[in-house]
Amino acid sequence: MARKQRKSKFAININDAGTEEVTMNVIDDLLRKYPRGIDGRLGNKSDYSDSYRSDPYLAQSGDFCGYSWEQLWVLMNAYVRTGGTSYSAIDTLVEKHWKWSGDNEKSWSSYMPGATNTRRTRRLQQRLGRIARHWREQGRKAIYEWKPSYSSGHLRDTPFYVWGNDMTDARAQVEMVWIPILNATGLAGTDGRGNERMLEADNGSIKMHTETADSAMTSTSALDTMQSLMNKRQSMLAEISKMQETVNQMTSLIEFVSQAAEG
Repeated sequence: MARKQRKSKFAININDAGTEEVTMNVIDDLLRKYPRGIDGRLGNKSDYSDSYRSDPYLAQSGDFCGYSWEQLWVLMNAYVRTGGTSYSAIDTLVEKHWKWSGDNEKSWSSYMPGATNTRRTRRLQQRLGRIARHWREQGRKAIYEWKPSYSSGHLRDTPFYVWGNDMTDARAQVEMVWIPILNATGLAGTDGRGNERMLEADNGSIKMHTETADSAMTSTSALDTMQSLMNKRQSMLAEISKMQETVNQMTSLIEFVSQAAEG
């Protein structure tokens, strides 16, 4: 009977994902040149020999630094989806890790040396940035928000929602569901030559809105679209009212000038 392998003391407890302790453990691992991975059993160059130049990013030992993308989603999605990959945000996180790990107590001063800060911040920003980019480009089962670009006339920046298995599926849904309907309205306006603009899925931005396996939730998100369109309609009605008032004033002025011209 094969002996059961002992659990590594460096293993990440994915069941406690979201807690500060687990988040700091993952950050601690990602700051290593060769991360130990979710099971805590990696950590050397030879562990990543199956990837180009022993790059921990893409190796058979894990999709990314010894983790699968699904594991990284559970562990880090709350952080990478809230704009936490900017340099300043990463710098703050590195400072927090410096104190959490006790490295500040090992230094002759409580402050992190500049070179150490720069090296750690750049490495962590590169790795967390790549994780964020993966989900931004690939997506997963979720409701996606698509907004037409600024050149889309009255429809610009109006949110429209679809449910998709991933980003590619969501874009296809936008092309099949919303694009034909919106082009039929003519609200995209005309170009400089007076030709009617035709919308395409690429004429706008698309991103994950709410992670969910329930496609029925799309109708709830659609209420935001309805409210946005109602607000735009009210704004247009207000403009029409102002223009009508100006027309009435202009008519009165024309009548006055006409009477003056007749003597």
